[in-house]
Amino acid sequence: MKKKYLAIIFALMAIGIKTNAQEANSATVGLGLGLEYGGIGGQLAYQADDQFGVFVGLGTALASTGYNVGLIYLLKGKSKERFFLEAMYGYNGVIIVDDPVGGDIRKTYYGPSFGGGVNLDNKGGNSFWHFAVLIPIRSSAYRDQWNAIKNNPDFETSISLPFTVSIGINFRL
Repeated sequence: MKKKYLAIIFALMAIGIKTNAQEANSATVGLGLGLEYGGIGGQLAYQADDQFGVFVGLGTALASTGYNVGLIYLLKGKSKERFFLEAMYGYNGVIIVDDPVGGDIRKTYYGPSFGGGVNLDNKGGNSFWHFAVLIPIRSSAYRDQWNAIKNNPDFETSISLPFTVSIGINFRL
């Protein structure tokens, strides 16, 4: 199933780059928090034209190294604010349990995520803020592990939200 999602995302990337590579290419590097940044980390993005781009994020997902690769589609709009849609594959869930009796659990889960947000240009146009809300499609392994922990009276749990939020600062190269 993982290969199926990767194939779909890379096919969309290839179609987007091939059919829309009409304008000058550009790249950005960013730092942030969220799936696009591998958790807490960085992102390298390549904008093939005014609307289609690809990115890779790498960082710490607290339990292990987190990564994501994806496609971004910028909607046409004002020059200082660009709304976007994105699809990616990579880390989209983490479970950390500190249990001195039964053993610690530190597990990172992978799968597709979809969402959107807005990029807001800073004064001068050399950088922009990236804000996104994403819906992770979490694996059955994640859900099973989460439910086992949640239903165990020996553990206190936080909530597992059905969405994630990202924020980052990106610099044009």
